[in-house]
Amino acid sequence: MRIDSVVLRFASLLLLQIWAGSVSGAPSRYRVEFHNPVRGAEGIYTLDVIFSHKTTAAEADRALRRELGNMLHRRMPDGNILASAWYSPTGDEIDEDLVGLPDGSLH
Repeated sequence: MRIDSVVLRFASLLLLQIWAGSVSGAPSRYRVEFHNPVRGAEGIYTLDVIFSHKTTAAEADRALRRELGNMLHRRMPDGNILASAWYSPTGDEIDEDLVGLPDGSLH
């Protein structure tokens, strides 16, 4: 793969993330990430809502439902979606913790 192709791919993914955040109406209190399936987990997409503040189970549930609806409105994936809410005070993946939902589940 040529360098310009890699840069173009990265730029288009970055723009998609920016567009997804602006379309979703997500407040600046969280960010949304949607990932295609990876090898070993074919057919499983992931939707992550990552909060920059400690949140309640109810708030996490509302955000997940809102963002899942927004994502499904834009694109119907051809597999399952694993949706999770995370808390990350620094925004770094290394310090993310799952947020429990009102029914006691984590996804």
